[in-house]
Amino acid sequence: MHLESFPAWSRRFMELEQLASYMRKYSAGLFPGLWQTAEYGKAALRLGRPRAGVEEVERVWAARESRQDILARDLPPHVWVVLDEAVVRRQIGDGSVMRRQIEHVLNLGDGLNAVVQVLPFSAGGHGAMGGSVTLLDFLDAPRAAYVEGSVSGQLLESPDRVHEIALTYDLLQAAALPPEESRQWLRCAMKEIRT
Repeated sequence: MHLESFPAWSRRFMELEQLASYMRKYSAGLFPGLWQTAEYGKAALRLGRPRAGVEEVERVWAARESRQDILARDLPPHVWVVLDEAVVRRQIGDGSVMRRQIEHVLNLGDGLNAVVQVLPFSAGGHGAMGGSVTLLDFLDAPRAAYVEGSVSGQLLESPDRVHEIALTYDLLQAAALPPEESRQWLRCAMKEIRT
């Protein structure tokens, strides 16, 4: 992975992500980068970089995609993701791109190292409405948290701040649909997408 391809404010997080044994993520607006298909990821990058040429989008996507290598290693981290309903309802790319993205997430969830939940709109307000949250757990180091908006992120390593973010995540996870119900919800949402 080429860390220089990422913004300076995210590089320490990227380093720690490679070392984590367990990740818990709440995704507010997009499917998490670790779980994005190439089609979906490139379409999302184009939205965030409207003046970028094809080469730039390809370069940035290649860097993001390289992060996904940790999911294929011998001892991959366990990844538990809570998706806001908006992630699934807001179409990125065309309908077929969204269908393949949801199918990809369902396939990941079939494995031993991934769980997905959906936080429906009906759950109401919550403490992470300002952006996405990632908690990183390690076998031999204290937990870290990363909070991210559309143009910046912040790594938190102070135990008090991390504890606060973990509580916010736990409340989100409790309000989300259970894993199997989430999978059924995702299958129904995938069928509703028009091509």
